[in-house]
Amino acid sequence: MNEIPFKKLVVLLLAAMLLFAAAAFAQEEESPKVTDIQISGNKKVETETIRTKLGMKVGDVFSPSRVRSDVSNLYKMGYFSDVQVEADGYAGGLRIIFKVVERPIIRSFDFEGNAKLESTKLREKVNLTPYSVYNPALVSENVEKLKLFYQSEGYFNAEVTPIIKQISDKEVKVIFRVNEGGKVYISKVVFVGNEKMSSRKIRKVMSTRKHIFLWSWVMKTGTYKLVEFSQDIERIKALYYNNGYIQVNVGEPQVVLSEDKRYLTITIPIQEGEQFRYRNIDIKGNTVFTKEELFKGIKSEPGEVMSRDQLKEDIVGMTDLYGSKGYAFASISPVVNPDVDARLVDVSFEVFEGDKVFVNRINISGNTKTRDKVIRREMAFNEGEIYDSSSLKTTYERLKNLDFFEDVEIVPNRKGEKSTVDLDVKVKEKSTGSFSIGGGYSTIDRLVAIGEVTQNNFLGLGQKLTFKGQFGARRQNYVLSWVEPWLLDRPISLSVDLFKEERVADGYTKHSVGGGFSLGRRFWTYYGVTGSYLYSRDRYTDVVQTLLDESHKKGSSLEGAFDDTTISKVGLNLYRDSRDNYIDPRRGSRNSLYGELSSKFLGAESSFYKAIADTLWCFPFYWDTAFTLHGRAGYIGILNNSSLPQDERFFVGGISTVRGVDWGKAGPRATDDRPIGGLSELIFNAEYTFPLVPSIKLRGVTFFDAGDAYGFGDGLSVKTGELKTSVGAGFRWQSPMGMIRLEYGHVLNRGPDEKTGKWEFSMGGMF
Repeated sequence: MNEIPFKKLVVLLLAAMLLFAAAAFAQEEESPKVTDIQISGNKKVETETIRTKLGMKVGDVFSPSRVRSDVSNLYKMGYFSDVQVEADGYAGGLRIIFKVVERPIIRSFDFEGNAKLESTKLREKVNLTPYSVYNPALVSENVEKLKLFYQSEGYFNAEVTPIIKQISDKEVKVIFRVNEGGKVYISKVVFVGNEKMSSRKIRKVMSTRKHIFLWSWVMKTGTYKLVEFSQDIERIKALYYNNGYIQVNVGEPQVVLSEDKRYLTITIPIQEGEQFRYRNIDIKGNTVFTKEELFKGIKSEPGEVMSRDQLKEDIVGMTDLYGSKGYAFASISPVVNPDVDARLVDVSFEVFEGDKVFVNRINISGNTKTRDKVIRREMAFNEGEIYDSSSLKTTYERLKNLDFFEDVEIVPNRKGEKSTVDLDVKVKEKSTGSFSIGGGYSTIDRLVAIGEVTQNNFLGLGQKLTFKGQFGARRQNYVLSWVEPWLLDRPISLSVDLFKEERVADGYTKHSVGGGFSLGRRFWTYYGVTGSYLYSRDRYTDVVQTLLDESHKKGSSLEGAFDDTTISKVGLNLYRDSRDNYIDPRRGSRNSLYGELSSKFLGAESSFYKAIADTLWCFPFYWDTAFTLHGRAGYIGILNNSSLPQDERFFVGGISTVRGVDWGKAGPRATDDRPIGGLSELIFNAEYTFPLVPSIKLRGVTFFDAGDAYGFGDGLSVKTGELKTSVGAGFRWQSPMGMIRLEYGHVLNRGPDEKTGKWEFSMGGMF
């Protein structure tokens, strides 16, 4: 090959560049520039809105391909039925004119043929608005929405056809013509290919279920809902992933309609693959914590079946550990390397620690009534302190438990320096004041009428002021109370109560007038102490003769129990409460030790003391279920041979102690079988709660109860063989009127003249 001399090569390159430049210049001369762009024909759509969709600008070289692209963009707006382009000479170039023909506006839209579903319900699913521009694509989109809604209601064969009626050249009416068809139910859900995972276990994770009469009506199941079914497919995959089947493949489901078009059979093909276990688990990139410290928060272990959810929990545990030390933006990613032949996986947690973060500013928004200080004093951290994720969680729970807000959101927002973060606390307030006239019922107090004026956030200061009157066949009372949770802006609570009460019990009527106050101090995160004083003047009337005779006997357990008396007592309560929600908890515990003393040096006519230990533990489980254990033990000691007023005793039995047993019947009784209360008590409760209809906060409950009260002279002796026991189930509804409970308790060890069980019902007043 002949070599080209260097000088000759340079000359050739320069010549080529000159030829290229000349060709480009000639091409530019052949394509004129755009010197003006005009838009015509538009009346409802703004000209500037149209211009934003055009890629061509004044000064650009005219390009037919760009014109075609601009025409396409204008059609995509959905506002025009026709777009034409004209060009003419102008100022040494071309004037481009886009001529548009606007679509008519929608005067109104309506429905035809819908008999099973009301037009008002259908209208909620449509996002068309009168006097908007008619857009065929948007109409088609709403057709699909209506079909999905019909399917969700069980009308699998429903068809929706849009009819466009021309009212004038500028207006149309849209009619959605519906052919509902009959309601279609799921008769069977079949799985094919699942050999290692039972069909029963798979069905448990699905929302789509076969139709069961009445049950499906209550639970809103038994119909084919496309969106929900798509989520079920993901739930099935998650079930396999969490049991080590990382190669699972859930195929396209087959949905077959029966010949009578009333039932569906759904077949879901599954290729399970092999089960994988952990071989090695490692952590990389960590410097703040040692591997040993991080491994304490990891539950996954070599040899165990791999679980995707467990890996997520491991990451959360390690991330929380970093967050508790100020590393707010630490991130951890699992790298999973499967060995297909060995059916083992190696997992490496890659840690990016980031920088230690301090809280710069706390910004509060959304509080239109509640003062900033009421929110700030619930913060478990202050500005300038190290960011702590556990304190963030505590703050959220405290703000929710105030019950002033519908919603609480705390968002870390990094601004400026990497080492600082702003915390945006966003709240949505709800009504905290009410005037209500309502009713309530319980198996103890029967039907009562309730009138109440309450302000839970008085003057936005977080104080609670209440006046309540209750009137019924067995109880009449008036209560005026005021609570200041932060006295002098310190975590000290002060409450003052005045009351007047008349209560009809089994065998007597009690009249009380009095008042009291309490001082409480919260310390650390969950701990607190409360001291209290109560003064009451009590009078007993309408005492049945059997109880009256017993109270006049020397040495009787009821001696002096129904005498008019003055109660003057002090109390002390030590507690720890870590529940995530005081009304309907899922996790946490509440533990307390309570003691009170009534003595003559306090002005009382009866001298006695009480000691009560109470504990409650909540454990969350899957699918918003929870298991709760509760126990209580109490003892009363009588001082100086004093009498003990009847209502100061322990009464066990009823919806708050042992369900299925009449009030007070799990304990000492008089000769005529009336409950007389005990000097000690022991109560155990175990509950499992689960959601029934989450949208209305309706939950189910199953339970086991055991308890008893012990009489005069029994002391602290516990006779477990005499404990009344019951099992049962029921419903709980967190309604606007308060918690409504309907529960049936079946007594396991009833006496010869006792009931086998009973329904227990209670309903709070409206507030």
